[in-house]
Amino acid sequence: MKWPAIFVLLSICSQAAAQDIEVSVYSATSKSAILRWTRVYGASSYKVIAAPQNSPGNPVGYALFGPYTVMGTINSLSPNIMYTFTVAALDNAQEILNIGTIDSSSAPEVMDPLRTVKSKDSKTFIVSFSLKTGATSYIIRLQNPNRFIRENIVSSSPAEIESLDPYTEYSLSIVSVNSGGQSQPSSSVTAKTVLAPPQLSASSPSNNSITVSWAPVANAVQYSLSLYKFAWNTTIITHNTSNTNWIVSGLDMGSVYVIRVSPGTSRAARERTVCTSTR
Repeated sequence: MKWPAIFVLLSICSQAAAQDIEVSVYSATSKSAILRWTRVYGASSYKVIAAPQNSPGNPVGYALFGPYTVMGTINSLSPNIMYTFTVAALDNAQEILNIGTIDSSSAPEVMDPLRTVKSKDSKTFIVSFSLKTGATSYIIRLQNPNRFIRENIVSSSPAEIESLDPYTEYSLSIVSVNSGGQSQPSSSVTAKTVLAPPQLSASSPSNNSITVSWAPVANAVQYSLSLYKFAWNTTIITHNTSNTNWIVSGLDMGSVYVIRVSPGTSRAARERTVCTSTR
């Protein structure tokens, strides 16, 4: 019996035959779905048909499986479409023993790569992406140099990805999700978190000097420092060093100063600020 005849027969039988086959969707992508069904005694094969719910007479995908198969993939789907999936149990004469159906959507189409990935601080990325029609949420996938993969579920753009490792390069891709399933991952992009900020301490050993010190920051080879008087907008002194302390003299007695320290030679979210006063 040819496929069109099978589909017409299934359409007729679906109204009269008992729905003894229980069908479920195990997973779905934008182009395929994996179905599961219960076995039927005496079945020699199972035929699976996918048709758009709004056009049941125009099936788009077919698949044939053996008598002991209870899970199979059907292809040729389009993204973000509601389908009626029909599973028919056939005997040796290719007559229908029973059928089962389920309505489910294919996943949204594959996303474009992430538009931007910026380091908010040493442990956080801010990512932006184009929203996809039909998607109810998105999954950001990250892979570090050790090949460890983690996933973050987000609902809108931009989104923050937290709890990352400082000064680490990640590969990032995005997946769109709807009630039917998940799309394939987008092409990946790479981005690196910034250095961790230093932990500062400051004191005033004399009435015209300040000492600021910090623990070494992993992977930092140089530190950029600036000092200005509290409530002033003008930097008084800038300094670059590979050491982990800085002594500034020639300051005004009894004044409050602000010192910024950042690993590297440019200011970024990784900098730390400490306030202290001369005696």
